[in-house]
Amino acid sequence: MPNAGPVWLDAEIVLELNRQVLRFSDETPGVRGGTRLKAALMRPKAQYLYSGIRSYPHLAAHYAEAITGKHVFRGDNKRTSLAAAAVFLRLNGLDIEATLPPTETSETFDDEAFKHIIALSTGKINAVAFGNWLASLARKQS
Repeated sequence: MPNAGPVWLDAEIVLELNRQVLRFSDETPGVRGGTRLKAALMRPKAQYLYSGIRSYPHLAAHYAEAITGKHVFRGDNKRTSLAAAAVFLRLNGLDIEATLPPTETSETFDDEAFKHIIALSTGKINAVAFGNWLASLARKQS
């Protein structure tokens, strides 16, 4: 059977991720107006369809870059973008070896995750570099 392609995130999943990460902060809930969420969800699909990107870590990086760059949510865009990247990878058979929120035991990022998401959100690194970092942590699920 041929590969059907990636399992994509939808708005419901990403909205729930934002709700989950907001449990650990005092930031304001809600989506910013317009089509920011829809546009952020389309970016990895466009990279897959039109730029030929097939690496799941790099597609996950485009989710993270789009969510942080478009400031989709009123609060916790960085944690939500990391959680979205991790869930996308998990849905597509990969786990990453890093502590990413939200978890029951940790409300914070590990230092490397924090450093990378800040660098991505401030433009110090791009989706390619962030994807390379994710790829270095990605392992097939057993």
